[in-house]
Amino acid sequence: MSRRLPPFAAIRAFEAAARHCNLRLASEELYLSISAVSHQLKSLEQFLGIQLFNRTHNTLELTNVGQTYMKSLAEALDLIASATAKTEAIRNTTSISINTFPSLAVLWLMPRLSTFYRQYPEVDVNILTSIEPLTFRSGLVELAIRYEDLKTVPTSNTVLFEEKIYPVCSPQYAADAGLLDPNATFGNVTVIQCQTSPNEWEDWFKSVNAADIKPFRVLNVDNRALALQAAESGLGVAMGRTPFAERLLTEKRLCRLMEQLLPTGFGYTVCLSDSAVRSPAVKAFASWLVEQGTQSSE
Repeated sequence: MSRRLPPFAAIRAFEAAARHCNLRLASEELYLSISAVSHQLKSLEQFLGIQLFNRTHNTLELTNVGQTYMKSLAEALDLIASATAKTEAIRNTTSISINTFPSLAVLWLMPRLSTFYRQYPEVDVNILTSIEPLTFRSGLVELAIRYEDLKTVPTSNTVLFEEKIYPVCSPQYAADAGLLDPNATFGNVTVIQCQTSPNEWEDWFKSVNAADIKPFRVLNVDNRALALQAAESGLGVAMGRTPFAERLLTEKRLCRLMEQLLPTGFGYTVCLSDSAVRSPAVKAFASWLVEQGTQSSE
């Protein structure tokens, strides 16, 4: 059933004015002008069709109806305040939920998460992965890692790292295909193509002035983690992207074939929901993410 409710601004003005019985004090509490508070009170009386105050200059006196209405409203506002406090308490618990891409979670975030737990053992982290970003309006997450054009990053977001691309393969595949030779070309190799970035190899070949090279074979996969796993398994050469191949390179499970890194103009940023900015746990996790992003950029 639809509720007949007066504007909340008018209710707030009435409650403050009724407590102080003074327009000036009510206006100072609400950070409004005296005339604005007076306007809200008149609009509420017009809405109800009854007088709530007797007025003398800036001094107010509740009518009998006003006193009854104030008592009922005070109880209702107390319930709203209690419900808000309980909701904020949930937000301020040590459980946080974040959204990121599946491959980024598997290849970059999860291997690093133990360092966060060592610093904040009391915080529970819930990771929700999706190809399409979850909106904060869903209420499912408080923090997200987004893939964005670095020229148009919202000011509220913090850049984690700039994306750069470079070809990688297993050390054994590089040796077998003769790719360790500085003069080697990609004409006799299998190129592993990730469908989430269909133009990456074309862009790479153009950047090294080798647009006319045609690989021996193309292996198509549908995500970055699978592309790098295929390369690690010796199936061909994949395109490494900051920060996906970082751990595999450090562990010598993959090797870079060229020193040249090609910036894509895109990168990953961290953003928080409006309510999450007041959560110590979420802010701690966001700061930790930025620290990890700085290490990946070094």
